[in-house]
Amino acid sequence: MGEESNVDARSASRTYDVFDHESDGLQGLVTISGGKLTTCRLMGEQIADLTAKKLGIREASRTKEVQLVGSGVDEETRRRLEGTTIEQSLIRRVLGTVGTIDEERYMPAIRLLMSYALSEE
Repeated sequence: MGEESNVDARSASRTYDVFDHESDGLQGLVTISGGKLTTCRLMGEQIADLTAKKLGIREASRTKEVQLVGSGVDEETRRRLEGTTIEQSLIRRVLGTVGTIDEERYMPAIRLLMSYALSEE
């Protein structure tokens, strides 16, 4: 068994680096190192953009517009929120970020809306 770490995962750095190894004589090899789960979508976008550039692909990335499947707000919670006294345009705005690259920024508001929906039953 390995030793348990006393390091709080939330205090770990979100910084990361993207490396193009062409200058090392390794044409076609790119790597990414560092980051956290909260930055993985941005990291994926940046490594994909670099790879696309190296392959001569000129199409713009659509990562920011594509919502991920299986995001954190289920349909039941969404229905509960529709029946609350919270302004519906605010709910749509905040929940519209779920599954997008902006979800982390809106996560406190999403959690607040979800807890309010559960408490208003």
